[in-house]
Amino acid sequence: MTKKEKLDLLDNKLADAFLSIMESGEYDRLPDLATLSNYLSKNNRIEEKPKSTVEDEIKKRVKEAEARRANDS
Repeated sequence: MTKKEKLDLLDNKLADAFLSIMESGEYDRLPDLATLSNYLSKNNRIEEKPKSTVEDEIKKRVKEAEARRANDS
């Protein structure tokens, strides 16, 4: 299991634990989850966002314009 998979599993377990506490009203158990919550926040992976199609369209138009300018010269 990769570290990303482990972090994802821990994140899911933490979310389940939070929901369980909220549903049961046992709010005194929340401090028990602080260590795990802090660990996940410090090991949070920032994933690269996929480029939007608007950005791709702009790049395409810029290249086309540059090609037209090059042909006109």
